[in-house]
Amino acid sequence: MESKRLKKALEEIDRFNSEDPRQEIVDGVAYPQELIYSKRLTEWVLKLDPQPSEALRIAARGQHICRWTIPRENYPMGRGGYLRWRQVLKSFHAEKVGEILQEMGYEEDFIQRAKRLILKKNLKKDADTQTLEDALCLVFFETQFVDLMEKTPEDKMKVIVRKTWKKMSPKGRDVALQMKLPFEEKRFVEETLSAEIYGVELAKLLEQTRPLRDAVATHGIYTSIESLDQLRIFMEHHVFAVWDFMSLVKSLQRTLTCTSVPWVPQGDPLSRRLINEITLDEESDETEEGKYLSHFEIYLQAMQQCGADTTRVKDLIGRIQRGEDIREALWHSEVPGPARAFVGKTWEIVESQSPHKIAAAFTVGREDVIPEMFQNILKSIEKRFPGKLTRFAYYLERHIHEDADRHGPMAIRMLVRLCRGSPDKWQEALEVAQIALEARREFLDAVAQKITQNRSDSGSPKAFSRPIDQMKTITDLPANLVRHVSI
Repeated sequence: MESKRLKKALEEIDRFNSEDPRQEIVDGVAYPQELIYSKRLTEWVLKLDPQPSEALRIAARGQHICRWTIPRENYPMGRGGYLRWRQVLKSFHAEKVGEILQEMGYEEDFIQRAKRLILKKNLKKDADTQTLEDALCLVFFETQFVDLMEKTPEDKMKVIVRKTWKKMSPKGRDVALQMKLPFEEKRFVEETLSAEIYGVELAKLLEQTRPLRDAVATHGIYTSIESLDQLRIFMEHHVFAVWDFMSLVKSLQRTLTCTSVPWVPQGDPLSRRLINEITLDEESDETEEGKYLSHFEIYLQAMQQCGADTTRVKDLIGRIQRGEDIREALWHSEVPGPARAFVGKTWEIVESQSPHKIAAAFTVGREDVIPEMFQNILKSIEKRFPGKLTRFAYYLERHIHEDADRHGPMAIRMLVRLCRGSPDKWQEALEVAQIALEARREFLDAVAQKITQNRSDSGSPKAFSRPIDQMKTITDLPANLVRHVSI
């Protein structure tokens, strides 16, 4: 329970910070900047340590007390002036809090303890000091990182991220990795720290595939879709990539877990857990209506809502359900050429039956690039068809968040465990990742040509057979459009 003396000390620190003339808008309300900062810092301390010491609570609240009274411009520009300014600030904050505690009747030993925390003495050795440092770093990632990235060169930003990471404890780092940063910033942090988090081998793989990953994630096709006809062309091709994604997932599940009876323990327990969690979401995710569907089935609903043709993908699945070989089914069905080539390349990877190769295609060729891909598509359709393609928007939003926040990091951990300790496996993973990404780029190039041809043929967007407001809504569609098949 908070003592009366502690309450009075915190209120006095808040009173000083309330005098900050600088304002920050939070949910439409203006607050003194240092007051809101001290409250955020306190919140993070309490999340990291639900029962913090009294000295830690005071140090968190007074960490930046009256900071605005010693402006940066009072010191020379450059690193030397900056370091001098920071040192003066630390001493000032500690002394100011010390004066308040003295007025409140705190003992000298306690006052010195609080001041040492504010000065961050014995970092890495003192648990309270480390908790305070972790909280400071988390406030930075939460409220300052995005703005700083916009105005800081990439190389310098990487140095800042690595220095921040170095100061944090394992617990603080775990919390930071779970934070809800915007996708681009989250990806930047994870790639910058990939060697520290996952090891040098993964960092090299990500660096060597970066040009291809960027080419896929920022492909021009996403912003070139100007009409519903062109969106239908995209979806009628892309649906096959949505479908064959599940073959990568299920082949990993089949290899890493026991899917036969009698059941026996098989493979690495953590890898089993990771792929089973991913499969659960991909194969039977909970929809907005509280029902359960695979992401493929949700995509089919999205296609029907915008009037795209689903007969070709349904024909392919029907052939497979009747026992036709996948290659024969691809050849004899009316799968579009670009989709047939893309699925064929995926199937070559699946047929390798090598978990680390399949995981490389799945992780680097799919999970890593999908959030940015889908973010770009979502921006485009919301701009051109606002409020119309609700099911497609739901599908895209679901993947943006799930893949960036959960599935992507889980897939990376799985890939690292599958390649760990084997230079040969890392090399093969790199080669397969490049093959998968190149196949995706060629697929997108080919679909983009189809869209360009549509634009040339029509001269202007076509008059569609049905206006979008007359198309089926989600409530008109059957819950189970097609039984999902795992190969």
